[in-house]
Amino acid sequence: MLGALVILFLEKKNFQAVVNEIDWDTLTLITGLYLLNFSIEHLNIFEPIVNTLSQINTPSILILFIFWSSVFVSGFLSALPVTLIYLSVIQKLILSGAPITLYWALALGVGIGGNLTPVASLCNIVGNNLLKNLKNERLSFIDFTKNMLKPVMISGIISSVFLIAFSVIGF
Repeated sequence: MLGALVILFLEKKNFQAVVNEIDWDTLTLITGLYLLNFSIEHLNIFEPIVNTLSQINTPSILILFIFWSSVFVSGFLSALPVTLIYLSVIQKLILSGAPITLYWALALGVGIGGNLTPVASLCNIVGNNLLKNLKNERLSFIDFTKNMLKPVMISGIISSVFLIAFSVIGF
């Protein structure tokens, strides 16, 4: 922040004009997500989830559960908070003996799920804001989701095959 102020001063730019160009919605969203995850993690809300998931004895089923749940949960809650939440859960599961492939399942799940809805990832949110601000157009939630459901499902099936092969063969 200090660097930006120094450059602003050296370039002799109008402070108000620069501040008006900042995407405050996105900055506030990111800050809020990190604060929310920090708060939830310190309340130990993840413990019942970890206890329930640790009951799954078949690694492939646990991997597929983490994958598909992260696809759909990140599709509606956004990839960033889902990643933060799932990382806490996965770390505890791995410490209790779960396969490390759960990290791959999470990475693929939130990556694919981030394409499902316009609120699923920050790039979708920023893109929708740019579309609104620059072209005065809006892409509806339903239209976006209808167009993306098929590619997300195809990618999910391909990734499921990869994850099962990865867990069985152990690349």
